[in-house]
Amino acid sequence: MFTSATRLITFLYHEVTDDPALSGFQRPSALPYKHTSMEFMNHLDAIAAAGRAPALVSTEFKRADLDIALTFDDGGKSAMFIADTLDKREWKGHFFITTGMIGSRHFVSRADIKELNRRGHVIGSHSHTHPDIFKDLPPESMLAEWRKSRAILEDIIGERIICASIPGGDLNNSAEKVVASEGFLYLFTSEPTMYSWRIGNLTCIGRVCPKAGTPAKKVKRLAQGYGFASEMAVRRLKKVTKTLLYPAYKYITEKHAVPIESAGAAGAKHKAKRLNGLRVVLLVGPRVWHKATCATLIASGANVVGICTADKLTMGVPLTHTIRNVRRRGLLKTLNQILGRLYYLALNAGKDRVALRNIFNESQAEKIIAECGCPIHLTTDYSSAATIKWLRELNPDVFVAHTGYWVGKQVREIPSTKLTIGGHPGITPQYRGSHSTFWALYKGLSNHVGYSVFYLDAGVDTGDLIFQETIPIEKKDSFFTLGWKGMKRIAQAQAEIIKRMDEGDIVAGRPHKEIPAGSEYDVPGLTDYLSYGLSPKIPVNKRE
Repeated sequence: MFTSATRLITFLYHEVTDDPALSGFQRPSALPYKHTSMEFMNHLDAIAAAGRAPALVSTEFKRADLDIALTFDDGGKSAMFIADTLDKREWKGHFFITTGMIGSRHFVSRADIKELNRRGHVIGSHSHTHPDIFKDLPPESMLAEWRKSRAILEDIIGERIICASIPGGDLNNSAEKVVASEGFLYLFTSEPTMYSWRIGNLTCIGRVCPKAGTPAKKVKRLAQGYGFASEMAVRRLKKVTKTLLYPAYKYITEKHAVPIESAGAAGAKHKAKRLNGLRVVLLVGPRVWHKATCATLIASGANVVGICTADKLTMGVPLTHTIRNVRRRGLLKTLNQILGRLYYLALNAGKDRVALRNIFNESQAEKIIAECGCPIHLTTDYSSAATIKWLRELNPDVFVAHTGYWVGKQVREIPSTKLTIGGHPGITPQYRGSHSTFWALYKGLSNHVGYSVFYLDAGVDTGDLIFQETIPIEKKDSFFTLGWKGMKRIAQAQAEIIKRMDEGDIVAGRPHKEIPAGSEYDVPGLTDYLSYGLSPKIPVNKRE
């Protein structure tokens, strides 16, 4: 029985695999939480050297004042290797399952979950769709996540599920109360503390998360009860920094919930892959709209033979990115842009978050990608030697790109056709670069709100144009929702272009007569938002 004085040192891990592409979520932000088998065993040795063996919340602890627990989030396929490793030491752990991913390529199956339970490990819920900003969900959505997940797990193991782990680790009073109301007895968080706290019958437990590369000697100190104050200080500093400096980064990079009803048998209605079609490799980022592009191409029947995901902002606050912007744009302009994003989000984040969930179904996209079974390569630079080698080994005929990172000439020349089909949520060449929708509306030109599909070249959104279309503006739209709608339509157009190519059509691009001076735009700043106003009077039929 826990009391406020009970101290429990709980370690949080995710995947243990020597090949990150084989287990767990396949996004760059997951990489820091994937340990090699050797590193994980060294961590276990360090815990054992501290003189403590892990216990389970479902059993009586050996000590009244201090104990250790091991937890494993997500339910990746490596859970079975983890269990084998623990069993050799006669140790047990807590495995928290994202039930919407059960049976998919990188995650445990129903049989795996039964086997974990049979061996004496604790099975718990990690929600159904793993919305990372879980605490921002409406209470009814949180409740639906827990109930769906719990029902699935109880059906699998035939026992009551008493434990839950909150996706993303962050929580607030609303999240705690919802878990308590659902009847769970234990809620594991990512607060790096040894002390538990109670909400009614619910015991909330903090955890410390050793990331990949954490020295074993640090794990040993944590297992001895040292270092938690500094861990908490670092976590609080990160929270403050994210809140003050870059909430926009948090908003666009973290996962968002999707309606549970739509997360079911995703991909069941895919068109059969055109195996004799062009070998397509997707160059994308890790965000929900990038995943949606992958899913659209796969579901269309395109012969997708690989997905290359690039992201330099894999963890924490992107300070390096901010410093680079300061050097390139100057301190005042960078600060103006940061304040502009804060100002925009203060007025629009809630509405945009709902719109994002309505436009893109992330859970369904991830399931389509998982069922595709094509190899996935994670990188920070498409032009790195390892990435170029991987791309060449796939023998691609054509690339399809949806990414914010540069695709250089060396990469563009890899496909047999030398073609990379890209896109831009703006009308090119008049509006290129960042936030084209904002700048078009800023100038009062609604006919320049749209999207363009083209072949990538050495310029910024300057390639030969394949297709272009304006987007109708609705009263509820914002600058971001119009961009997201454009991205969705770009993916549909790219899928149609690949289909035409597979049928033997020559899909030619139309060169631009000229690239207007000053047509490459940058991120708007606070002064730009204030000048335009955030109650936009949407212009109609105004032309240059």
